[in-house]
Amino acid sequence: MWGASDAYGDHLLCCQQNGIVKRHNAIVDHLARVTKAAGLPYTVDRAIDVDHRQRPGDLILPRWQGVSPLYIDVTITHPLALSNNWASIRSGGEELLRSEDAKRSKYINILPQQDQLVVFGMTTFGQLSEGAENFLHDLAAMYSSAAPTAEEAEEDLEYIQQQLQLCLQRQIARMLLTAFVPEAGEFEVQ
Repeated sequence: MWGASDAYGDHLLCCQQNGIVKRHNAIVDHLARVTKAAGLPYTVDRAIDVDHRQRPGDLILPRWQGVSPLYIDVTITHPLALSNNWASIRSGGEELLRSEDAKRSKYINILPQQDQLVVFGMTTFGQLSEGAENFLHDLAAMYSSAAPTAEEAEEDLEYIQQQLQLCLQRQIARMLLTAFVPEAGEFEVQ
């Protein structure tokens, strides 16, 4: 059980040993389900450079918009992590931008030049990065290609975003309950 120094679970939500991989993978799996529903081919979690053991593609769409591969790399940050600058927390989103920039810098020399990378950034509060929002907008347009009006397409986008937020919140609840209610043991949240 966590001590008083983490009474609100902030350390829990950003520490590598507390289930953040499961949270991350749940978001990747959700994006894969939406991609499948849109009728797009994809692969999940494929390393593209075995020598460097780096894998910028949690989700890879081999012919995004009929052109070139799109690698989607999910990153989730917690704005209240002690490692963050309080000024950046107040401004909102600065940590998310830093996280995106770090991912881009890490993978810039690995991806072939014609391939695309979307850093799908989220905060534990549910804020999406610009790249994530743009990707979801494009994906929703494909998902709702049968929707005859722009209003219906916008409703599909809202639905996808709501389901993504719900997936994130369920995983956070799983992490908190597992840590703060030890007798509950480890359990899976669908």
